[in-house]
Amino acid sequence: MFNYSKDGVVVSTVLGARTINKEGKYPVKIKGYYQKRPKYDSIGICMTKEEWNKLPDSKSFEYRKIKQAIESCFSLVRMNVEALVEKGIFSFNTLNLRLGKATGDTLNSVIRAKIEELRSEDRIGTMQFFKCTLVMVEEVGGKDIPFSAITVEWLQKCEKLWSKTKSVSTIGMHMRNIRTLMNEAKRAGVSKESQYPFGKGLFEIKTGIGRKKGLTKKLLKVISDYKSGNKMTNRYKDFWIFIYEQEASVSEPITQEEAAENTPEKREYTIDELIDMLGPDIECENEAEAEDTSSSEKEDNGEDIFAALDDWTEDDDEEEFSDEIIDMFDKTLEEKGLGDAYFERLERNIKEHEEAQKERELYIDEVKWILLIITTIGLLLAISLRICLMRKVGLYSIRLVVFIPIMTMMKLTVNIPL
Repeated sequence: MFNYSKDGVVVSTVLGARTINKEGKYPVKIKGYYQKRPKYDSIGICMTKEEWNKLPDSKSFEYRKIKQAIESCFSLVRMNVEALVEKGIFSFNTLNLRLGKATGDTLNSVIRAKIEELRSEDRIGTMQFFKCTLVMVEEVGGKDIPFSAITVEWLQKCEKLWSKTKSVSTIGMHMRNIRTLMNEAKRAGVSKESQYPFGKGLFEIKTGIGRKKGLTKKLLKVISDYKSGNKMTNRYKDFWIFIYEQEASVSEPITQEEAAENTPEKREYTIDELIDMLGPDIECENEAEAEDTSSSEKEDNGEDIFAALDDWTEDDDEEEFSDEIIDMFDKTLEEKGLGDAYFERLERNIKEHEEAQKERELYIDEVKWILLIITTIGLLLAISLRICLMRKVGLYSIRLVVFIPIMTMMKLTVNIPL
């Protein structure tokens, strides 16, 4: 009925035919479409399909009243969409903030809106991590935390409380989630610039140094030699070894000392480096965090890794899960320039190298035979001349003695397979 489109953002009114109430009516919704992703918001009006089809042309007072209510909601959304598009900061989350969908201008509601947005995008890992952030901030500030309460002192309080059970890197990741939402609230006009607590001279997010721990030769051998009865575990192990070798091979040390420190068995990563390698979609299942890296070191013989992996994959649908893992693995290889084209080029180079090697070997064999023949002919020629000179035979006899061996060798040369 009503439609608006600008810079890739499309807003329209639709009848939600997927859900029906007890009266046999469907909810009227405002549909937003941006970056190939739809989003629906109900406006509290329900109609049958027949009533919806009659609505544009009906002259009835009741229908006109409903149409005006729908147009009013659509105009409000359109106005805010236009403002965000003009500023170049449009997203469904900022739109929700401007429309007050994150009710009460609180951090809690904004996090919940972000969780719903991530769920609709099927970004489950990031969604679970924001759930962890929501639980942690509510432990400090309760169920209703207004933006005005998020000050430098409040963030310092969170940091102090969380540091009892969480590592510096984990705290930093949750603080970055809060900062991201504060930036969106500020752009949407929900939070004032003067309320922004992050930045130089204000609250600065600490970066965890982390405890570097390289894999020893013993542990590498345990991983390499491990054989599991679970075929999925063996496949994951092969993937891991391949990626480990690729990461180790790209390292180009500057000095011999650095080369010694960057061997695969001594390769070390900080927690932040691992986070950068993993990307933003970090799993946080059951709202539990990873083990604190500041804890005392424990001896790891490598067996527990695969035992846990066996238990984890035992009840899964192996074929379906395997395809998903392989697709993710192939995508990662493509991003690193190690996709199908790379392996096809590598296989082609190997074949060309093998063919060139065979040609060289044939050439060397041919040269060897030629040298052997020339040497033999020369030796026979020398012997024949010596015999003729010692016996003082005539010229005709010399011809017979010299050229008969030569012709014999040439005959043999023609018949020798090279």
